[in-house]
Order: sequence, then structure tokens, then C-alpha cells
Amino acid sequence: MQNTIGRGFALLPVGLKALICLSVFTVATPALRAQENTDANLSGEASTEEFQTFSTLLTIERDQLYQRSQLGIALEAILTGERDALQTENQQIFDALTTEENELVTLRGQTEPEAFSVLASAFDEKVQRIRQEQDLKLRTLVRRREEILNRFVTISLPLVAQVARDRGGLAVIERSQVFLVVQDIDITTDAIALIDQVYSGGNIPNMFLQVIPPETTEN
Repeated sequence: MQNTIGRGFALLPVGLKALICLSVFTVATPALRAQENTDANLSGEASTEEFQTFSTLLTIERDQLYQRSQLGIALEAILTGERDALQTENQQIFDALTTEENELVTLRGQTEPEAFSVLASAFDEKVQRIRQEQDLKLRTLVRRREEILNRFVTISLPLVAQVARDRGGLAVIERSQVFLVVQDIDITTDAIALIDQVYSGGNIPNMFLQVIPPETTEN
């Protein structure tokens, strides 16, 4: 019995990381206890037991939970709007600075060198200050995206665990890490359906509103 299970788990690729490890381990079923009393050399029965062991291991596409769920789509729309707004602002600033720089170039031949040097230095300082301000805004957006993704994982984990329990799973791993499957063990679609059920219409929970500026959620 133990050797059979060991051979089954040995087929898993090295380096698999469990997304969820449920801490509920069931007692051996009567069918498996009966199997222990039979001849272990019966290959057909051993093969069946291996498949029963694999059925407790499920897979999921974690990125798809965010990309396809109504809540994930709503959150991504907000983040995309912020990113596009910053890009538009940067372009407007660039155009204004370009115009100002061209005016300085025109003034260069009409202004005393010392006076022009003061104007040029002031312009350079202005450019540097604006660059730092815009870089800070970009870093803020990056951190906000990371925080939102982390919070999405936090609220989705219990729902994924519920789906896994309903399927009789003991562990859920990232689907991309699986080399071979012999049956349908993916729960991505079921997990997305449950997320959509709990957070219908893409309604954004308060935990996300704590990191999203109020103006970005106003229609």
C-alpha cells in the first residue's frame, strides 16, 4: 500500500509548489482498507489505486482567476485606467517641456550668456523635478497593482479551497507545473464561477477600496 502510493507521488515533477495544501487528511476508505488485504501483486488493482490517489491532487491556473473573473476584470479596468491616465499626463508634460525648450533655444541668440545660463539651469531643474514626480507616480501604480493582486489572492484562496474540498482534493498546484495528467483534475473554471457568485457583477470589496483612490471608482 505505502509503496504503491509512493510510486504514484514519485511521478510528480520536481519543484511543484502547492498553491493550497488542505490540512484535512481523510482516513483510508473501506475500499482501500480492503485492498490492503488482497494480493499486492495484482497489477490491475494497484493501477486503480494509483488513479484514486491522483484524484486527490488538483490543478489550477492562478492567473486565470484574476483575468477571467468578474472581480478581477473590474480591478484590472481600474488599474488600466490609472496607467492610461498617467501615460496621457506624461505625454502632455513632454509636449509642454518640448515647447519650452524650443523657446529657450530661440532666446539663446537674443540673451546675454550669463542671463541665458540662469534660464537654462532653471529649466533643467524643472525637468529633473518633474521627472522625479512622474517616476514616483509610476512606482506608486506598480505597488498598488502588487497590493491589489495580493489581496485578490487572499480573498480567492478560501473559495478555491471550497472547490477543492467539493472535488475531494487534498492539494492544488499550478497547472503549468504539471507534466502529464491522466484525467480532468483542473478546477480553474469552477473556482472562477464561485468567485463570480460571491462577488457578482464585479462589485469591489472594501478591502480593495483601501488602496484604490476614490476618484478611480467613480463612474
